[in-house]
Amino acid sequence: VAAAKVCGAASESPSVKSLRLLIADKDFSFKAGQWIDFFIPGVSVVGGFSICSSPRLLEQERMIELAVKYTNHPPALWIHNKCTLDSEVAVRVGGDFFFDPQPTDAPRNLVLIAGGVGINPLLSILRHSADLHRERANKGSGYEIGTIKLFYSAKNTSELLFKKNIFDLVNEFPEKIACSLHVTKQTTQISAELKPYITDVLDQNHMFGFKYLNEFPNLKAFLCRFEALEKTAAYLQSDHFFKMFINKMVKRGNKCIC
Repeated sequence: VAAAKVCGAASESPSVKSLRLLIADKDFSFKAGQWIDFFIPGVSVVGGFSICSSPRLLEQERMIELAVKYTNHPPALWIHNKCTLDSEVAVRVGGDFFFDPQPTDAPRNLVLIAGGVGINPLLSILRHSADLHRERANKGSGYEIGTIKLFYSAKNTSELLFKKNIFDLVNEFPEKIACSLHVTKQTTQISAELKPYITDVLDQNHMFGFKYLNEFPNLKAFLCRFEALEKTAAYLQSDHFFKMFINKMVKRGNKCIC
């Protein structure tokens, strides 16, 4: 367990607050994709939040970044209602899901699929991949990243977190990083800035066609095995399963009605 101090906070969306924590302990480290146990003085419940920053930020500035959605969970309530600059907490790293390629590893293509605040660990992986790509470009050696495709969904564009950070990475490395954003309950016009990245219903069905997984044989094989499981197969044949996405939003005049 390492001591940490809140050194920054911001509203990422109407329901999500980001925190930056300063961690002076040089022995504290994490891998992209991992989470932390979050210990708050005076709060008996331990929080658990995924890290959304790259390990490089910790190495260079001794900081990590979190994004926490507002809920009635005591640690989340504390972060949204009581946390201030210089608040002191404690953290402990956990999680077996991470991306930590070594310099001699072969390149691997990544497909990152996230919804809402679930972007956190995948953003950490995306940022780490960008850091590795910059390092290889600068030094001429190191891990060579494959292509990365991010599919990210939220109920509306205001809940698509870290949009600018994601777009900056796509524009910096267009040959390596691509993203597709989707919203399910948008009630206002989508801005011109976002329209190139937003996937509509018809494009979504096209984009997620099974043939588009051909370049990712491991993922395709996993999905085939998953769909072959007895309970999964029975569900896919039941009336509860909708084969195609159904968008209940209709447009009347200039208004979208759900």
